[in-house]
Amino acid sequence: MKKYLLTFTALVFGLGAVAQGVVQPAFLDIDKQKRQGYAASTDLDRRVVEKAWKDRLEQYGRVDTKRDVYTVNFAKLPFLDQQARIISQLNTSKGRTQIFLSVDQNGGEAIAAGHGQGREVENLLLDFMKQMDYEAQLRVAQKGYEEAESASKDATRRGERLLRDLESNKKENERLLKRLEENKAEFVKLQGDTAQNRKDREAAAQVFEKQRQNLEAVKSRKP
Repeated sequence: MKKYLLTFTALVFGLGAVAQGVVQPAFLDIDKQKRQGYAASTDLDRRVVEKAWKDRLEQYGRVDTKRDVYTVNFAKLPFLDQQARIISQLNTSKGRTQIFLSVDQNGGEAIAAGHGQGREVENLLLDFMKQMDYEAQLRVAQKGYEEAESASKDATRRGERLLRDLESNKKENERLLKRLEENKAEFVKLQGDTAQNRKDREAAAQVFEKQRQNLEAVKSRKP
């Protein structure tokens, strides 16, 4: 029971540990140029974030990667009539990975805070963070479920083994009780046989004595 409580506690704390930070307006220098956009950070594994983010960006067009910078030229975003450019960068520090997202109209105005469709860009990053949060919690919950399932199966197998051992012990006990009864009967029989043997020995001794005396009497009549 204690093991199950520890597993459940670890699951609860694990779910809380993967919660993501909020999305905020941000500025970032990329290739010596100040970019305006949005940023959010997570404590999830950098490799997991990097792959998922690249997969998400590929939904909008071809992704060009240079170090930690991802660029999608001529991106097709659902809330824009014209193609745009996405520039994003990942930075990891002290176990947290920051995702910066900047969208502009192919070198023109940045679609960020204050822009009519800035909220749409913010939601792109926010939806991604929510998805990452959900998948992380799902992994933790799945792991907790699998551990609980394994523990339940172990307990079931142990219970079945104990029942088999109990049945075996019961049969052994019955066998020993039967053997004990047989030993008691054998003991009684041996007592009887011993008493009868004592009588037989006494009778044989009497016969022997009579025969000895008879032999001596015969010998004494020798002419």
